[in-house]
Amino acid sequence: MSSGTQTTKIKRNHGYLRLLKLSLRAGAAYDLVFALAMVAFPAFSAELLGLRLPEDPYYLWLIAIFLVMLASMYLFAAYDPRAYWGNILVGIVGRTLGFFAMLTAAILDPTLSGLYLLAFGDLTFAVLHAVSWWPIRR
Repeated sequence: MSSGTQTTKIKRNHGYLRLLKLSLRAGAAYDLVFALAMVAFPAFSAELLGLRLPEDPYYLWLIAIFLVMLASMYLFAAYDPRAYWGNILVGIVGRTLGFFAMLTAAILDPTLSGLYLLAFGDLTFAVLHAVSWWPIRR
């Protein structure tokens, strides 16, 4: 491999790495905002997205805890993507499954139309993570 080709590959990989770290940090921020909104402003959040609140706030608290855990996992991966590559893979798969779960729920129950926005938010992060991680995964 020539020096010029190697330099181009390094620059391209650096670009993917920057995009990956940015998408992971953005995913963490997204999850933290939703966690805070569910705990601090549940009625406002539900109304904004056109969703129903569960009768027991305990369920929102649990979801918020999982979102904070996911955000932490993303931040570790953003710090060192090679060491925490498993977190990235879990994020890609989890966001993809979240997309399908929320899309299915919104299709089956038209009163849950706010889930379309959240579903496509998850899909966006899954694609960003996958596209920026795959070329540099080794």
